[in-house]
Amino acid sequence: VEGIDTTAVTSVIRGLEQHSQHPLAESLLRELPNLPAHTFTSVEEIRGQGIQGKDTEQNRYSISSTRSVQGESDTYDLIVQCNDQVIARLRLQDEPRSDAKQMIETLQDANIDITLVSGDRDAKCQSLAKSLGITRVYSEQSPTEKLNIIAATSKNAITAFIGDGINDAPALAKATVGIALQGGSHTAIQSARVVVLSDHLQAIPETFVIADVTLKTIKQNLFWAFFYNILAIPFAAAGYLNPMIAAFTMAFSDVIVVGNSLYLKRRLKTHTKVSKRTNDNV
Repeated sequence: VEGIDTTAVTSVIRGLEQHSQHPLAESLLRELPNLPAHTFTSVEEIRGQGIQGKDTEQNRYSISSTRSVQGESDTYDLIVQCNDQVIARLRLQDEPRSDAKQMIETLQDANIDITLVSGDRDAKCQSLAKSLGITRVYSEQSPTEKLNIIAATSKNAITAFIGDGINDAPALAKATVGIALQGGSHTAIQSARVVVLSDHLQAIPETFVIADVTLKTIKQNLFWAFFYNILAIPFAAAGYLNPMIAAFTMAFSDVIVVGNSLYLKRRLKTHTKVSKRTNDNV
C-alpha cells in the first residue's frame, strides 16, 4: 500500500506471525528481512481466519488471507490491517516439493493406494494429481470433510494420513497411522503418531519399510519365545526332559531373540538399499 512504511509493516508481520503455528508463518519469518518484531500485548490466532493482536498503544493489527486463481495455480493474498484499515498485501504461491513424485512412485511400487485430500480448489488438485500420478482426488475439503473421508476409508483398510497443517490435525488423529512432517504445525505434530524428522519426502517410504521389518522381527521373536514355553516346559515338568537341557534350551531361545533383534539394523540397511536401487530404475 502506497505511503506505508515497509519496515514498520515487516516488523508488524514478524510480531504477529512469530506466534502462529501455520506453515506459512514459518515461511514468512524465514524469507522476510530480519528486523526487530513489533511488540504486542495480546495475540490471538483464529483457525481458518488468521491472526490478530493489540500493541501497547491499543492499535489492533490483523493478518488474514484470501485465495485467488491464476491459470491452474492458486495464489494467497495476505492482507495486513491496522484498526481495520489495509496497510499491506503480500502475494504467495506454493509449489509441489521436488521429491514428491519420487515418493509417490515408491509408495505405489509397494502396492500402496494413494489419495490426494486437500482444501485447495479442484483445478489445482487435479493438475497436481496428474503430475504426480495420483488418480483419486478429494478437493476443496474442510477439516471435517477430511476427517469423514479418513473415517470412511479406515473402516475398510489400514489408512495412513500425511499432513503438516492445523487443518490436518483431525484427520491425522483419526487415521490408523497419522504421519506429520518436520516443520509442520504443533497441532499436526501432536495429533500424529509418527513424526518424520527429515527434510526429504523419501523418508516417508523408508518409514513404512522400518515399520514392516520391525513388525516381522517382533513376530519372529514371539514365535521363538512361545515355541520354548509351549513345548519344552511341559516336557520338562513331566520329567521327559533333563533339567540341564531344559535350562540350556531356555537360554538358547533368549539368545535367538536377542540376536534376531540385533540383526534388525542390518536388515533395515538391506531393505533401504533395495528401495534405492528400485527408485533409480523408475
